[in-house]
Amino acid sequence: MAGFAAFQKHCIVCHTLNGGGDATVGPDLNVPYNPTEYMRPDALRRVIRDPQALRRWPAAKMPAFDSKALSDRELAELVAYLRHMADRKVMPPVAK
Repeated sequence: MAGFAAFQKHCIVCHTLNGGGDATVGPDLNVPYNPTEYMRPDALRRVIRDPQALRRWPAAKMPAFDSKALSDRELAELVAYLRHMADRKVMPPVAK
């Protein structure tokens, strides 16, 4: 639940999960792949802390979440929540 709360506080503004939510800035964080399925936990934490650490790109919109904005504990809970959700995919309906 703590990881879900961190997701709601920091991520849902820009990202959907399983197609849920109104965000359109960033990708869905579970469908088709959850970031925990293709990134090691340490790499995912680094990207959340500094999105430009993965790949520098001028059009990037994701802000960095330093330890003042997202504590180390919240970050660990968030990554655990994302890992938990990777096994709970709900495919959004196909648009006609």
